Amino acid sequence: MTIKKILAKILVKIANRLSGNEQFISDKYLRVLPWLRDKGDETHSLNHPLNENSMVFDLGGYIGEWSVEIFKKYNCYIHVFEPVNTYYLEIQKVLPSAKVKVNQYGLAQKTFNTSINISAEASSVFKTGGQQENIHLVNFMDYVRENKIEKIDLIKINIEGGEYDLLEYLVKTDFITKIHNIQVQFHDFFPDSEKRMKAIQQNLSATHQLTFHYPFIWENWRLKAASV
Repeated sequence: MTIKKILAKILVKIANRLSGNEQFISDKYLRVLPWLRDKGDETHSLNHPLNENSMVFDLGGYIGEWSVEIFKKYNCYIHVFEPVNTYYLEIQKVLPSAKVKVNQYGLAQKTFNTSINISAEASSVFKTGGQQENIHLVNFMDYVRENKIEKIDLIKINIEGGEYDLLEYLVKTDFITKIHNIQVQFHDFFPDSEKRMKAIQQNLSATHQLTFHYPFIWENWRLKAASV
């Protein structure tokens, strides 16, 4: 669930509680409050050591809002990945720059076709029901090799459950040491989400250090100097 939707639910629950119709607000909704308090969308999410020569990957581009802000701030190179056709077309409208490459597919641990549940920013291949669309996913390492990308200064990962397989794969291939900043949103709708998240965090800690951490909201890992 996206931060905006969580905030909306919190406000509804607060109103219901004040009127006597709601007994509590779950931890799931409360955990977004520190991010909102710290204005994370305007601070942590956009404040990175980037410049006009930096390479940025946006996995889960949606309609391009984050990439637009990053591009305005740093004028850097950006590769955006958005497999849903409607959102892909929106990104092309808002990022018409030679420094931005918009791809109508996602990145994953392997190349394959699948279907995705359409739900705005929360669209996911791991959810069923509702509107479905056939999409294409491409092997991450094939993509970087074909595009001759040797390092990534910042990767933003918001792919609604796909982050687990992808990060495990990047650790296994050791390409994780070629990524200077990893800004990821973990999702908790898997039975073993927390266990897998902690295992990935443990692996990341060998090469990266945590620069901010809002559990199951956003966190960022920066490559240690010794690993560069």
